[in-house]
Amino acid sequence: MKPVTESKLFVEPRNYRARRMVDGLRVLPLAGIFLIAMPLFWGGAEDSIKSSAVMLFLFGVWIFLILLNFFMTRRIGKERDWLDPINSETSVD
Repeated sequence: MKPVTESKLFVEPRNYRARRMVDGLRVLPLAGIFLIAMPLFWGGAEDSIKSSAVMLFLFGVWIFLILLNFFMTRRIGKERDWLDPINSETSVD
């Protein structure tokens, strides 16, 4: 009988995290579109939403997306050495 051995990871954990961060940055614009379109679905004919609340929500989403992009890009920059330089799709130049 063969001894049970630990299975090796297919991708190095740091490289895996960096690639998932790049994937997250790719999805961020879609999340932004969804969040910015969300006020269109608030309320109905009877309910009225104050425009100031909508503007505060949109401004908050805008600031949140900018900060999230900034921090994710900084994190990827720190892990740049772990990215595969040959694959231009994951290159963060």
